[in-house]
Amino acid sequence: MDGPRFLVSALAITLVACGGGGSSDFDPSDGATAPLTSAAGAEAPTSAGHGECQQWQSRQPDWIWCDDFESGRSLAEKYGRANIGAAAHADSLEHSSRYAADGGHALRFTYAAFDGSDASRDAGSLRRNFGRAPFADEPAYRGAPPHYADEDFDEIYYRYYLRHAPGFRGGWPDKSSRAFVLADGRDPWGPQAMVAHLWTIDQGATLGVDPVSGVDPDSGRLLTRRWNDMGQFRWLNKGRPAGSQLGRTPLNDQAWQCIEARVRLNRVDPVAADGLQQFWVDGEPQLDNPPQRLNFTGAWRDYGINGIQLESYWNAGSPVVQDRYVDRFVISRSRIGCGAAPEATP
Repeated sequence: MDGPRFLVSALAITLVACGGGGSSDFDPSDGATAPLTSAAGAEAPTSAGHGECQQWQSRQPDWIWCDDFESGRSLAEKYGRANIGAAAHADSLEHSSRYAADGGHALRFTYAAFDGSDASRDAGSLRRNFGRAPFADEPAYRGAPPHYADEDFDEIYYRYYLRHAPGFRGGWPDKSSRAFVLADGRDPWGPQAMVAHLWTIDQGATLGVDPVSGVDPDSGRLLTRRWNDMGQFRWLNKGRPAGSQLGRTPLNDQAWQCIEARVRLNRVDPVAADGLQQFWVDGEPQLDNPPQRLNFTGAWRDYGINGIQLESYWNAGSPVVQDRYVDRFVISRSRIGCGAAPEATP
């Protein structure tokens, strides 16, 4: 179900449909308002949404990343050149002024018309690494600060706004985002101890969760040996009710949708199967029975959650050249909220 690894490639779990973008404004001279945050599990905060990435570090102490694609800095500068995924269409992963959830720009993902090749299934990806990680702390892998390189994150929230161009054809792309623990290796493409996928299932009309583990639950031994090691993953949602996987709000091609997600790892001292993955769309909870009591890593805990990836891989491929957009990308220690809903675009 997943796309290939690219050399120049890549970007928890509560997911709330709220949108984010592909660049981070880390300029302390910027100034504006930003949404209020609240403690984990509390009611989602309300955000005016205007210029929320300006001075976000002082205004939002729980946030660890904010990108509204307004700064003009390149994705490679913000995310690290090794974290920007290749795309078949030359104009993919570019800042666009055609649609924006706030301000004047969003990040555009452009699908090439499927030609039978694996490359044509992918409109590109980007990832934000944070926290302690096994690879070197250098711009190629980390991107712009802040990095929080000495901190382990057992729980994380992230949010992004998602927009499909009017008349979007062929169903819905499979991949949307994921949170993960990179567990080994010298670069951001090492094996993962866990992954909290947020994607459509069989090109369905709604997003859904699909948590996996890369660790033996009994011995606590890391099983995966490479990125996306499908043969070693344990799929944690198998056998659970359908309502624990698929959201209820359909994707659409008429307006921005706010996606927010939450991921929490299981405890290791003592070991408890109490991990969690959930998400919201436009502030509405999407799962009747969200996956919890998840044993993501057993007793293994060399690292915490240290990456969020925004992605676009489409298993069946797009029938035509067409776009989707991402804006207002935030990663946080607590609930983020959606703020003022952007107006529908004709």
